[in-house]
Amino acid sequence: MLDAQRLQRRSDNFGLSLNALTPARIALASEAFNLVDPLALDLLSVIRDGLFVHEQRTASIPFLELFNLYLGFKPRDPEYRKALEWIRDRYPQFYKRLVCDITAGDLERLLKPLSIGARQPIMRYWRAVFNLGEKRGFLPRGGNPINAMHFVCAPRKEVEIINNEHVAKMLEHALENDLELLPFLVLGFFCGIRPDGKPSQVL
Repeated sequence: MLDAQRLQRRSDNFGLSLNALTPARIALASEAFNLVDPLALDLLSVIRDGLFVHEQRTASIPFLELFNLYLGFKPRDPEYRKALEWIRDRYPQFYKRLVCDITAGDLERLLKPLSIGARQPIMRYWRAVFNLGEKRGFLPRGGNPINAMHFVCAPRKEVEIINNEHVAKMLEHALENDLELLPFLVLGFFCGIRPDGKPSQVL
């Protein structure tokens, strides 16, 4: 008797579900099945995956907003802050991109023209910014794109002392031909910033 009642309720609910489907919805459902059937995909799974992506994008924020959040997260050394701001402003392409949409491939394409020594400090800063994004839920756990990139361990060398004449020529060249490089050289030569944490030396 109980089984018969359950079957009756299922039948009634099924009928109500069909009544809720308008001709327009039926047409949309048919089109959706036509899209997933050739790929042997389950329509419900595709919809759930799409909803998950939608939720992630809704919860995310633009990269510039995340970077500024990281800058203001806690007091930092002024020179360290200048380096961060320089890296932030060097790549305005990402300002409006949602954090969850930025991929390792996107970052690789920007860093490709740089040497290993120049790109790895930038990657470390980016990694810290994306880590904050993970903690705040702006990108999925384990979604830090830097984790899909490779850091190269360069052999340690003796500290090279660069004389004033060479420093002056490098600064003049940057001033005339590559203004974006100029802040990096100024910070590196006169503020002691180096990727491995050792101070640079200028005679």
